[in-house]
Amino acid sequence: MGYDFTRYNHHGVLRVNWVLWGVLLYMTRHTLVLAFLLFASSRGHTQLGVSALFDPVYMISDLPALALMLALGARVPQGGRAARMVWRHGRQIILDSIAIYVALFLWKHWADIGRLDPVLWGNILANLVIAGLVMRSRYLADLFNDFPKAIGGGD
Repeated sequence: MGYDFTRYNHHGVLRVNWVLWGVLLYMTRHTLVLAFLLFASSRGHTQLGVSALFDPVYMISDLPALALMLALGARVPQGGRAARMVWRHGRQIILDSIAIYVALFLWKHWADIGRLDPVLWGNILANLVIAGLVMRSRYLADLFNDFPKAIGGGD
């Protein structure tokens, strides 16, 4: 993997870069918005209904990316087999999350596909850009192949 030494963390594996953080935050946006709205409404800062701002059905597409975020948190030598397996398949998990989102989008909007708001088309475009980035990035491929060695030698 010949990267500069600053690209590695204290476990000797590649650091998660800002690109992956941005991708994961974007891919989990429906869950994050719901959490924010619930937090704000419990504190009395908003009178809006949760469903007024977004459609919660899209949270289904967040699930694969949320699993990847959990694996990212477990990316330590003590990380278990499940975290290692999820991390190893990180690129495919992101692509699966995008595919689920696009399928849900088409299911919800097929009848009025020609009259959609440009913001909705922007979401589709952003997902396609992320898919291209994930498929072409050598760094992300190397990052998802890199997990700290397990304590005791077994990986």
